[in-house]
Amino acid sequence: MRMVFLRLVSVVFSAVCLSACFSPKFNAAWKNAETSGGDARKWSGRWESDRGTGGRLRAVVKAPRGGELKIYFEAGWHGFTTAYPVVLRADAETGGFKVYGEHKLESFVGGGLYKYDGRIAGEKFSVRYASSYDTGTFSLTPEPVH
Repeated sequence: MRMVFLRLVSVVFSAVCLSACFSPKFNAAWKNAETSGGDARKWSGRWESDRGTGGRLRAVVKAPRGGELKIYFEAGWHGFTTAYPVVLRADAETGGFKVYGEHKLESFVGGGLYKYDGRIAGEKFSVRYASSYDTGTFSLTPEPVH
C-alpha cells in the first residue's frame, strides 16, 4: 500500500512540474507572432530580481490600442517556466510609450498583485515591477523578424 501511495505522489508531482515547464498557449502565441506579420511582436530578454535572482523572459506584445497594451509573458525561474497574460496601460510619449498597471499573478510560488511601471522606446522595453513577494526589473528587445 505504501509503494502505491509513493508512486501516486511521484506521478502527481511530475505532472505539476511538467505543467509548470510547458505552456502550449504561450508557444502557440509565440509561433503565430512569428508568422502573422500583424500587430503581435516577439520580444526576449531577462528579468532580474532585487534579491539577485533572475531568468529568461519572452513576451508576445500586441501593438498598443486604445491605451491598452496586451502582453503574454513566459518567465523562467529555478528550472521552471510560467506563462501569463497581462494588460497594461500604454500612454504615448515622445519616442515611445509609458507602460504601467497591475496584474494579479495566480501562482503557487511568487503569486500576488504585481505593479508595473516602465517604457517602450524603439528597440527597448524596460519595466520595474513590485509585489509583496518580489521587486525587480525586466528588459526586453525585439526578436529578429525572419
